[in-house]
Amino acid sequence: MPPMGTAPRHLWLHGLARFSLMVLWLWLFRDALRHLGGTYARADMSVSMVTLAILAVLVLRRAWRAEGGGLLGRTVTALLRPPETQIWSLATAGFGVVGYLLVSALLDVNILQDALFGLASFGLLGLWMTPAAWRRSWPICLLALATLPFGYHLDTFLGYPLRVATAAAVADGLGAQLRGGGLEAVLQVENRVAQVDLPCSGVKGLWTGILLLLLAAWLRETGLGRRWWLALAAQSLALVAANYLRVLILAAVGLIWNQAVLAGWLHLPLGVLGFAAACWLGLVLLGRGHGSAAEPLALGTPVDRGPARPAISSAGLSALLLLALVAANLAYRPRSAAEAAGAPRVAGGWAWPAGWRVEPLPLKAEDAAWLAADGAAAVERVRFERPGLSGSAILVLAATWRAHHAPERCFQIYGLKLLSARNLMADDGDASLRWVALGDEDGRVQHSAVTWFQSRSGVQTGDYSARIWADLTPRPEPWVLASVLFDSPVAAEDPQLRALAQELRQSIAATWQGSTR
Repeated sequence: MPPMGTAPRHLWLHGLARFSLMVLWLWLFRDALRHLGGTYARADMSVSMVTLAILAVLVLRRAWRAEGGGLLGRTVTALLRPPETQIWSLATAGFGVVGYLLVSALLDVNILQDALFGLASFGLLGLWMTPAAWRRSWPICLLALATLPFGYHLDTFLGYPLRVATAAAVADGLGAQLRGGGLEAVLQVENRVAQVDLPCSGVKGLWTGILLLLLAAWLRETGLGRRWWLALAAQSLALVAANYLRVLILAAVGLIWNQAVLAGWLHLPLGVLGFAAACWLGLVLLGRGHGSAAEPLALGTPVDRGPARPAISSAGLSALLLLALVAANLAYRPRSAAEAAGAPRVAGGWAWPAGWRVEPLPLKAEDAAWLAADGAAAVERVRFERPGLSGSAILVLAATWRAHHAPERCFQIYGLKLLSARNLMADDGDASLRWVALGDEDGRVQHSAVTWFQSRSGVQTGDYSARIWADLTPRPEPWVLASVLFDSPVAAEDPQLRALAQELRQSIAATWQGSTR
């Protein structure tokens, strides 16, 4: 039998390398793939799924018009070819992989890991595309990543400080004309007239404006060049300025002129007009692109390098990618696994306040499994009675913020509508509580609740954003979520509520003394 020829041997080796590359890639990002599957399977992600389908149809339509009936054949041919050295594609893939390893080990933020997986995969895909086609694919790639549910995280990490900064600027601008306080007064009037909290930061307008510019850049084939970044900067500044003017007008009408009803009427129109004007400015600055349909936005076009030899051969690049992925898989150490092994434990359960009469109130099996899957180390729920107050309380101990959540969301899951909420300062002035009023769809108040987060070192806060920020440190400490739901409405100013919170806070601190790792 004659020896295998050179071409068949190379084809076989390239096929084995591509298969090994795919297996290593999927194994490295296995947790992201698992989380993505669960995320897009949720009922509330239907809009994102429809958006992804529309983007896929747009990409295929443009590629088909550019390639004609040869699209499928050229795509398969391109994927069968060995990868070609593309510096920016390699840099993008490397950034995504390294970022994924760091985020997994240090932050354990699932949605950020998912986004880095998508970014790294887009960089890897660029090794089988022409440089021009890959560069012009950036808008559609970012639009696909934007279908991930970033909203709550944007509110937490960007919306809260942006809203506070806007309110502070308005308070400084109005100065002595404000009645009833400065920053806090502006925040209160904004909440009262809008019936919203973090959405009024303007961060959702910024996010939506970015998506519109990305879609315009892709449809006009302008790419993400200097013109696009200039349009983004101008549009973002205009959105921030429009939001500042909106809050300024609301504060002036509601606080200085004492016309809260009129401020409520103005809230939505001012927001819509400001957003529309800023986006119009961005689209005008973006202008029209000069792209050509001859450079398709799809796989399949061989890389034209001319007579110059590539910096590294295809075989060398394949070997380098395989070695890098083996090293990345060995280095992958998710923080959630380490926390599960070293999570704190509470010896003998929580020490509830001496004056309380408590009875165990076990969680449903699915609720306990959900908390455990997110990293909760100990969960205890009781029915309590103390002089003047009764209800249920739950304590959730965890070493990761992912096991905690915004407590009012749990109330909403159980059919209670959030009617109002506010942060309260504890009696010692060094801690805060979160008070909420809950009721039915008709707006009748039926219950009240008070919640907070408390760390092992004694830090207490009612702000979920502060809880998350405290976890983004090299050596985070365990925290407990305390949530108390009263049987009947309890006013935020009721001294018994503050006394109850102080008793439970002291009991939690006492329990920490007997906790172990």
